[in-house]
Amino acid sequence: ITSTNLDGLHRRSGVAAESISELHGNCYREICKTCGAEYLRHFNVLESREDRWSHLTGRRCTCGGPLIDTIVHFTENIASSQWTPAVFHARNSDVAIVLGTSMNVQPAASLPDKALLNPNGKMFIVNLQRTPYDEFATEKIYSKTDRFMEALMTKLGLIEFDTTYDHVAFLEQVETRKKSRKLIQTTLLVSAVVIVVAIVARTAF
Repeated sequence: ITSTNLDGLHRRSGVAAESISELHGNCYREICKTCGAEYLRHFNVLESREDRWSHLTGRRCTCGGPLIDTIVHFTENIASSQWTPAVFHARNSDVAIVLGTSMNVQPAASLPDKALLNPNGKMFIVNLQRTPYDEFATEKIYSKTDRFMEALMTKLGLIEFDTTYDHVAFLEQVETRKKSRKLIQTTLLVSAVVIVVAIVARTAF
């Protein structure tokens, strides 16, 4: 999957990092500027961003390095970790299904038609408006993405599938458990201190 959305819905649904290229970033993802470690959050990391060009989120990695968001603004370069696999898969694909995009933003718009360079390669564009690549498409389908995907999945027999998984909700639960454990530990520590103080006070008298 190659996506230009920032909402992180693919990763949120459980798509593995190695199965997707998020060309323009993910608002739930931040990385360490020093070691490159990835942090998926249950909150929008942009809410704490100091300014759009520094990308600093105000948090730090376990290595001590500053964390930055992954959003790619106009004039900025797409991360090679996202672009390189996107190009590889585009060049090796038999079919490209382009969903809900104007195909006006480069270089992302130049990826789907690479499938046409392969033997029997096909490109299908699903969009309500016209795009600059319509004339090259094997088929242009004027439809909403949801309606098209529902029809396609029904045709393929993919009627029952798990819709309950939500990675953001999972991370939120993990964070809640961490806070609960920390609260319990703090409560126990305070209780222990109070007991010690009481014993000391009683001994003193």
